[in-house]
Amino acid sequence: ASNSTAWLSPSNEFAFGFRPLDETNTTFLLCIWYADIPDRTIVWSANGDSPAPAGSTVLLSGTVGLVLANPQGSEIWRSGQLSGGVTSASLTDSGNFVIRARNSSPLWETFGNPTDTILPSQTLGRGIILSSRRSESDFSKGRFRLILQGDGNLVLTTVNLPTEQVNGAYYAAGTNSATDPGTQLAFDYI
Repeated sequence: ASNSTAWLSPSNEFAFGFRPLDETNTTFLLCIWYADIPDRTIVWSANGDSPAPAGSTVLLSGTVGLVLANPQGSEIWRSGQLSGGVTSASLTDSGNFVIRARNSSPLWETFGNPTDTILPSQTLGRGIILSSRRSESDFSKGRFRLILQGDGNLVLTTVNLPTEQVNGAYYAAGTNSATDPGTQLAFDYI
């Protein structure tokens, strides 16, 4: 992880790779960030709850997808079991890292597995959770969650840490109408 290069989107706007979490370069985050601005803001991360030590690797497997392992080979994070064989992966100009099957259909993508940020053109379907991070420099899940519930209601909740017990919604959008419930939250271009 300490001497890796980033995978850039075609426009060079986004980068996918390892970013150090401290000045000593001992722990790293596998993430996507804005590559063409000085601040290099992180917009997605794989292992915020489990920072990777120096020397960690990421592998794109044909059946498992992305696998992040520490220097001893123990798994830190994985994208998940994929149905169908992986044939390619790409980082799009919208900031979405997509793993594709032989027929080019997406098997897994970061837009469907967000962390703390939603980007333009990204949609959140029912049951997808957007979590705050604990602090500006701690990328583990924080106390605030945004979720489009199964009934279509978009809600903001807090979570008791470290138990992960979800409290009642402190804001509900009321998008759970019986006749026209919400199906997705879209960050649309206007």
